[in-house]
Amino acid sequence: MRFLSWLLLCLGVLFLMLANILFWVDHTLLNSDRFAAAVEETMARPDVQDRFATVISQQAASELDVQARVSARLPDELQFLVPLAGDSVTEELLYRVSLRVLSSDFTADLQGDIVRNLHAQVIATLEDNDDRAVHVQGQSLVLDLRPIIERIFERIGLPVPARLQAAGTEGRGVVVLIDESSGLSAASFFVTNRIAILVVSVLIAIACLAGAVLLSGKGIRGVSRAGFAVAAAGLLTMLILAITNFLIPDERVVLRELLHALEQSLRTESLLLVIVGATMVLGTDPGVRTNFTTARRSIATRLQRVSPSSALLMGIGGLILMLWAF
Repeated sequence: MRFLSWLLLCLGVLFLMLANILFWVDHTLLNSDRFAAAVEETMARPDVQDRFATVISQQAASELDVQARVSARLPDELQFLVPLAGDSVTEELLYRVSLRVLSSDFTADLQGDIVRNLHAQVIATLEDNDDRAVHVQGQSLVLDLRPIIERIFERIGLPVPARLQAAGTEGRGVVVLIDESSGLSAASFFVTNRIAILVVSVLIAIACLAGAVLLSGKGIRGVSRAGFAVAAAGLLTMLILAITNFLIPDERVVLRELLHALEQSLRTESLLLVIVGATMVLGTDPGVRTNFTTARRSIATRLQRVSPSSALLMGIGGLILMLWAF
Protein backbone atom coordinates (compact mmCIF):
# COMPACT_ATOMS: atom_id res chain seq x y z
CA MET A 1 0.00 0.00 0.00
CA ARG A 2 2.78 2.42 0.91
CA PHE A 3 4.60 1.79 -2.39
CA LEU A 4 1.37 2.26 -4.36
CA SER A 5 0.69 5.52 -2.50
CA TRP A 6 4.11 6.93 -3.44
CA LEU A 7 3.68 5.71 -7.01
CA LEU A 8 0.39 7.57 -7.29
CA LEU A 9 2.05 10.71 -5.92
CA CYS A 10 4.78 10.50 -8.58
CA LEU A 11 2.22 9.97 -11.32
CA GLY A 12 0.24 12.92 -10.02
CA VAL A 13 3.36 15.11 -10.29
CA LEU A 14 4.03 14.00 -13.87
CA PHE A 15 0.45 14.56 -15.05
CA LEU A 16 0.31 17.96 -13.33
CA MET A 17 3.50 18.96 -15.14
CA LEU A 18 2.07 17.77 -18.45
CA ALA A 19 -1.14 19.72 -17.89
CA ASN A 20 0.83 22.81 -16.88
CA ILE A 21 2.96 22.73 -20.04
CA LEU A 22 0.00 22.05 -22.35
CA PHE A 23 -1.92 24.92 -20.80
CA TRP A 24 1.07 27.18 -21.54
CA VAL A 25 1.34 25.91 -25.12
CA ASP A 26 -2.36 26.59 -25.76
CA HIS A 27 -2.51 30.00 -24.05
CA THR A 28 0.91 31.37 -25.08
CA LEU A 29 2.67 29.59 -27.95
CA LEU A 30 -0.49 29.10 -30.02
CA ASN A 31 -2.18 32.33 -28.93
CA SER A 32 -1.42 34.91 -31.61
CA ASP A 33 -1.79 37.97 -29.35
CA ARG A 34 0.42 36.68 -26.54
CA PHE A 35 2.97 35.28 -28.96
CA ALA A 36 3.12 38.60 -30.82
CA ALA A 37 3.58 40.49 -27.56
CA ALA A 38 6.50 38.23 -26.60
CA VAL A 39 8.19 38.58 -30.01
CA GLU A 40 7.76 42.36 -30.01
CA GLU A 41 9.21 42.56 -26.48
CA THR A 42 12.17 40.48 -27.67
CA MET A 43 12.81 42.58 -30.76
CA ALA A 44 12.78 45.77 -28.67
CA ARG A 45 15.76 44.62 -26.56
CA PRO A 46 19.05 46.38 -27.42
CA ASP A 47 21.11 43.16 -27.45
CA VAL A 48 18.64 41.53 -29.86
CA GLN A 49 18.64 44.59 -32.13
CA ASP A 50 22.44 44.54 -32.10
CA ARG A 51 22.35 40.87 -33.16
CA PHE A 52 19.89 41.67 -35.96
CA ALA A 53 22.03 44.58 -37.19
CA THR A 54 25.17 42.42 -37.12
CA VAL A 55 23.57 39.58 -39.08
CA ILE A 56 22.03 41.93 -41.66
CA SER A 57 25.22 43.96 -42.17
CA GLN A 58 27.43 40.87 -42.51
CA GLN A 59 25.11 39.13 -44.96
CA ALA A 60 24.24 42.22 -46.99
CA ALA A 61 27.81 43.56 -47.25
CA SER A 62 28.98 40.44 -49.08
CA GLU A 63 26.14 40.84 -51.61
CA LEU A 64 26.90 44.46 -52.52
CA ASP A 65 29.65 45.33 -54.96
CA VAL A 66 30.09 48.81 -53.54
CA GLN A 67 33.49 49.33 -55.12
CA ALA A 68 32.04 48.81 -58.60
CA ARG A 69 29.23 51.28 -57.86
CA VAL A 70 31.69 53.89 -56.53
CA SER A 71 34.07 53.35 -59.44
CA ALA A 72 31.28 53.94 -61.94
CA ARG A 73 30.35 57.26 -60.32
CA LEU A 74 33.82 58.74 -59.69
CA PRO A 75 35.86 60.54 -62.33
CA ASP A 76 39.22 59.09 -63.36
CA GLU A 77 41.23 61.44 -61.17
CA LEU A 78 39.40 60.19 -58.06
CA GLN A 79 39.57 56.45 -58.80
CA PHE A 80 42.26 56.05 -56.14
CA LEU A 81 39.46 56.40 -53.56
CA VAL A 82 37.71 53.24 -54.75
CA PRO A 83 39.73 50.79 -52.57
CA LEU A 84 38.60 52.72 -49.49
CA ALA A 85 35.05 51.56 -50.09
CA GLY A 86 35.77 48.01 -48.97
CA ASP A 87 33.52 45.43 -47.34
CA SER A 88 34.40 46.64 -43.83
CA VAL A 89 33.20 50.17 -44.63
CA THR A 90 30.05 48.81 -46.26
CA GLU A 91 29.37 46.53 -43.29
CA GLU A 92 29.77 49.38 -40.81
CA LEU A 93 27.40 51.58 -42.83
CA LEU A 94 24.78 48.84 -43.04
CA TYR A 95 25.18 48.11 -39.32
CA ARG A 96 24.48 51.73 -38.39
CA VAL A 97 21.54 52.02 -40.77
CA SER A 98 20.13 48.73 -39.44
CA LEU A 99 20.31 49.94 -35.85
CA ARG A 100 18.61 53.20 -36.86
CA VAL A 101 15.77 51.34 -38.58
CA LEU A 102 15.35 48.91 -35.68
CA SER A 103 15.33 51.63 -33.04
CA SER A 104 13.31 54.39 -34.73
CA ASP A 105 11.69 53.10 -37.94
CA PHE A 106 10.42 49.73 -36.75
CA THR A 107 6.72 50.20 -37.51
CA ALA A 108 3.81 48.04 -36.41
CA ASP A 109 3.35 46.75 -39.97
CA LEU A 110 6.99 45.71 -40.12
CA GLN A 111 6.72 43.90 -36.79
CA GLY A 112 3.47 42.26 -37.89
CA ASP A 113 5.06 40.72 -40.99
CA ILE A 114 7.90 39.19 -38.94
CA VAL A 115 5.63 37.98 -36.13
CA ARG A 116 3.08 36.37 -38.47
CA ASN A 117 5.83 34.53 -40.35
CA LEU A 118 7.43 33.18 -37.18
CA HIS A 119 4.11 32.23 -35.59
CA ALA A 120 3.10 30.35 -38.74
CA GLN A 121 6.37 28.39 -38.54
CA VAL A 122 5.86 27.61 -34.84
CA ILE A 123 2.28 26.39 -35.33
CA ALA A 124 3.17 24.35 -38.41
CA THR A 125 6.15 22.80 -36.62
CA LEU A 126 4.31 21.97 -33.39
CA GLU A 127 1.34 20.54 -35.27
CA ASP A 128 3.62 18.84 -37.85
CA ASN A 129 1.49 20.36 -40.61
CA ASP A 130 3.52 20.49 -43.83
CA ASP A 131 0.69 22.23 -45.69
CA ARG A 132 0.86 25.24 -43.38
CA ALA A 133 4.62 25.24 -42.90
CA VAL A 134 6.60 28.29 -43.94
CA HIS A 135 9.87 26.70 -44.99
CA VAL A 136 12.31 29.57 -45.19
CA GLN A 137 15.39 27.47 -44.54
CA GLY A 138 14.90 23.72 -44.74
CA GLN A 139 13.80 22.24 -41.40
CA SER A 140 15.20 25.08 -39.31
CA LEU A 141 13.03 27.43 -37.28
CA VAL A 142 14.10 30.92 -38.32
CA LEU A 143 13.24 34.55 -37.75
CA ASP A 144 12.83 36.05 -41.22
CA LEU A 145 14.44 39.51 -41.34
CA ARG A 146 13.69 40.25 -44.99
CA PRO A 147 11.01 42.91 -44.20
CA ILE A 148 13.65 44.78 -42.17
CA ILE A 149 16.24 44.34 -44.93
CA GLU A 150 13.83 45.81 -47.48
CA ARG A 151 13.33 48.86 -45.25
CA ILE A 152 17.10 49.26 -44.79
CA PHE A 153 17.82 49.18 -48.53
CA GLU A 154 14.94 51.57 -49.06
CA ARG A 155 16.66 53.96 -46.66
CA ILE A 156 20.03 53.76 -48.43
CA GLY A 157 18.43 53.97 -51.89
CA LEU A 158 19.62 50.64 -53.30
CA PRO A 159 17.75 47.58 -54.59
CA VAL A 160 17.71 44.50 -52.37
CA PRO A 161 20.18 41.86 -53.67
CA ALA A 162 18.44 38.85 -55.18
CA ARG A 163 20.00 36.33 -52.77
CA LEU A 164 18.79 38.30 -49.77
CA GLN A 165 15.29 38.45 -51.21
CA ALA A 166 15.23 34.69 -51.76
CA ALA A 167 16.66 33.71 -48.32
CA GLY A 168 16.45 30.01 -49.24
CA THR A 169 18.79 27.29 -48.11
CA GLU A 170 21.82 29.54 -47.70
CA GLY A 171 20.29 31.23 -44.69
CA ARG A 172 20.49 34.76 -46.11
CA GLY A 173 18.27 37.34 -44.49
CA VAL A 174 17.29 35.17 -41.53
CA VAL A 175 18.34 34.48 -37.94
CA VAL A 176 18.28 30.76 -37.17
CA LEU A 177 16.55 30.03 -33.86
CA ILE A 178 16.57 26.22 -33.95
CA ASP A 179 18.74 24.31 -36.41
CA GLU A 180 16.58 21.18 -36.53
CA SER A 181 12.89 21.53 -35.68
CA SER A 182 12.01 17.85 -36.08
CA GLY A 183 12.26 17.45 -32.31
CA LEU A 184 9.40 19.91 -31.87
CA SER A 185 7.37 18.07 -34.50
CA ALA A 186 7.64 14.93 -32.37
CA ALA A 187 5.28 16.58 -29.88
CA SER A 188 2.63 17.15 -32.55
CA PHE A 189 0.26 14.50 -31.12
CA PHE A 190 0.15 16.26 -27.75
CA VAL A 191 -0.18 19.71 -29.33
CA THR A 192 -2.90 18.74 -31.81
CA ASN A 193 -4.96 17.05 -29.08
CA ARG A 194 -3.85 19.43 -26.34
CA ILE A 195 -7.31 20.31 -24.97
CA ALA A 196 -8.40 16.70 -24.55
CA ILE A 197 -5.03 15.66 -23.12
CA LEU A 198 -5.03 18.70 -20.80
CA VAL A 199 -8.43 17.83 -19.34
CA VAL A 200 -7.55 14.13 -19.02
CA SER A 201 -4.19 14.97 -17.41
CA VAL A 202 -5.82 17.19 -14.80
CA LEU A 203 -8.42 14.53 -13.98
CA ILE A 204 -5.78 11.79 -13.76
CA ALA A 205 -3.56 14.01 -11.58
CA ILE A 206 -6.45 14.70 -9.20
CA ALA A 207 -7.37 11.00 -9.12
CA CYS A 208 -3.75 9.98 -8.42
CA LEU A 209 -3.34 12.50 -5.60
CA ALA A 210 -6.72 11.56 -4.10
CA GLY A 211 -5.84 7.87 -4.34
CA ALA A 212 -2.48 8.52 -2.67
CA VAL A 213 -4.24 10.30 0.20
CA LEU A 214 -6.69 7.44 0.69
CA LEU A 215 -4.02 4.72 0.46
CA SER A 216 -1.71 6.49 2.90
CA GLY A 217 -4.24 5.82 5.67
CA LYS A 218 -3.02 8.90 7.54
CA GLY A 219 -5.76 11.37 6.69
CA ILE A 220 -4.40 14.91 7.07
CA ARG A 221 -0.79 13.75 6.66
CA GLY A 222 -1.77 12.25 3.29
CA VAL A 223 -3.17 15.62 2.19
CA SER A 224 0.12 17.18 3.23
CA ARG A 225 2.01 14.76 0.97
CA ALA A 226 -0.34 15.64 -1.87
CA GLY A 227 0.54 19.29 -1.24
CA PHE A 228 4.22 18.47 -1.53
CA ALA A 229 3.47 16.72 -4.86
CA VAL A 230 1.64 19.77 -6.23
CA ALA A 231 4.52 22.04 -5.22
CA ALA A 232 7.02 19.56 -6.71
CA ALA A 233 5.22 19.75 -10.08
CA GLY A 234 5.71 23.51 -10.15
CA LEU A 235 9.33 23.34 -8.99
CA LEU A 236 10.27 20.64 -11.51
CA THR A 237 8.74 22.67 -14.35
CA MET A 238 10.81 25.71 -13.34
CA LEU A 239 13.88 23.46 -13.10
CA ILE A 240 13.29 22.26 -16.67
CA LEU A 241 13.07 25.89 -17.80
CA ALA A 242 16.32 26.73 -16.02
CA ILE A 243 18.13 23.77 -17.62
CA THR A 244 16.77 24.70 -21.06
CA ASN A 245 18.02 28.28 -20.70
CA PHE A 246 21.41 27.02 -19.52
CA LEU A 247 21.77 24.78 -22.58
CA ILE A 248 21.10 27.58 -25.10
CA PRO A 249 24.45 28.63 -26.66
CA ASP A 250 25.65 32.17 -25.90
CA GLU A 251 25.56 33.13 -29.57
CA ARG A 252 21.82 32.37 -29.78
CA VAL A 253 20.91 35.72 -28.22
CA VAL A 254 17.57 35.99 -30.03
CA LEU A 255 16.43 32.48 -29.07
CA ARG A 256 17.39 33.00 -25.43
CA GLU A 257 15.54 36.32 -25.14
CA LEU A 258 12.50 35.04 -27.05
CA LEU A 259 12.23 31.98 -24.82
CA HIS A 260 12.61 34.19 -21.76
CA ALA A 261 9.70 36.35 -22.93
CA LEU A 262 7.51 33.36 -23.80
CA GLU A 263 8.17 31.41 -20.62
CA GLN A 264 7.01 34.13 -18.24
CA SER A 265 3.46 32.79 -18.19
CA LEU A 266 4.72 29.23 -17.62
CA ARG A 267 6.81 30.46 -14.70
CA THR A 268 3.73 32.17 -13.26
CA GLU A 269 1.64 29.01 -13.62
CA SER A 270 4.40 26.93 -12.02
CA LEU A 271 4.73 29.40 -9.16
CA LEU A 272 0.98 29.17 -8.62
CA LEU A 273 1.31 25.38 -8.26
CA VAL A 274 4.08 25.89 -5.69
CA ILE A 275 1.91 28.34 -3.72
CA VAL A 276 -1.11 26.01 -3.81
CA GLY A 277 1.03 23.07 -2.72
CA ALA A 278 2.72 25.06 0.04
CA THR A 279 -0.70 26.23 1.29
CA MET A 280 -1.91 22.63 1.44
CA VAL A 281 1.19 21.59 3.38
CA LEU A 282 1.03 24.56 5.73
CA GLY A 283 -2.64 23.93 6.46
CA THR A 284 -2.40 20.18 7.07
CA ASP A 285 1.08 19.21 8.29
CA PRO A 286 1.31 19.65 12.10
CA GLY A 287 5.10 19.72 12.08
CA VAL A 288 5.30 22.41 9.42
CA ARG A 289 2.63 24.47 11.16
CA THR A 290 4.47 24.23 14.45
CA ASN A 291 7.78 25.24 12.89
CA PHE A 292 6.11 28.07 10.99
CA THR A 293 4.45 29.40 14.15
CA THR A 294 7.73 29.18 16.08
CA ALA A 295 9.61 30.98 13.31
CA ARG A 296 6.97 33.68 13.09
CA ARG A 297 7.09 34.33 16.84
CA SER A 298 10.88 34.37 16.78
CA ILE A 299 10.94 36.89 13.94
CA ALA A 300 8.30 39.04 15.64
CA THR A 301 10.34 39.07 18.86
CA ARG A 302 13.50 40.10 17.02
CA LEU A 303 11.69 42.79 15.04
CA GLN A 304 10.42 44.34 18.25
CA ARG A 305 14.04 44.93 19.27
CA VAL A 306 14.90 46.73 16.02
CA SER A 307 14.92 50.53 16.21
CA PRO A 308 12.77 52.53 13.76
CA SER A 309 15.87 53.91 11.99
CA SER A 310 17.29 50.42 11.49
CA ALA A 311 13.93 49.18 10.20
CA LEU A 312 13.85 52.09 7.73
CA LEU A 313 17.34 51.25 6.47
CA MET A 314 16.40 47.58 6.09
CA GLY A 315 13.28 48.55 4.17
CA ILE A 316 15.22 50.83 1.82
CA GLY A 317 17.81 48.07 1.27
CA GLY A 318 15.10 45.53 0.47
CA LEU A 319 13.45 47.95 -1.98
CA ILE A 320 16.79 48.53 -3.74
CA LEU A 321 17.34 44.78 -4.06
CA MET A 322 13.86 44.30 -5.53
CA LEU A 323 14.36 47.09 -8.07
CA TRP A 324 17.77 45.68 -9.00
CA ALA A 325 16.33 42.18 -9.47
CA PHE A 326 13.62 43.40 -11.85
